[in-house]
Amino acid sequence: MPVQKGNVLLVPANVDASHMATVHWEQSLHQKSAQYYSIIAADKSQGNAEVVIFIAAEWYEGEGGPGEHISHIAHKDAQGMPASTAAACVL
Repeated sequence: MPVQKGNVLLVPANVDASHMATVHWEQSLHQKSAQYYSIIAADKSQGNAEVVIFIAAEWYEGEGGPGEHISHIAHKDAQGMPASTAAACVL
């Protein structure tokens, strides 16, 4: 079953660089490209089913600036640290 809005995904904290792909497209007559990670996540809403998702590299690596990191959508413990070694995100 595909991932749906509202599903909770458990995203691994570390992924090997071999899972990165560069995507190229054309937008408004300009060539664009960006790097994305192909990640196998556990869909907690579907009994931990493995699902493939794509996350922009700047979000996964935290290079997009303050607040633009996947950990900003993870649940945090009392000290503000990620609650586990993976980020749980709600779509």
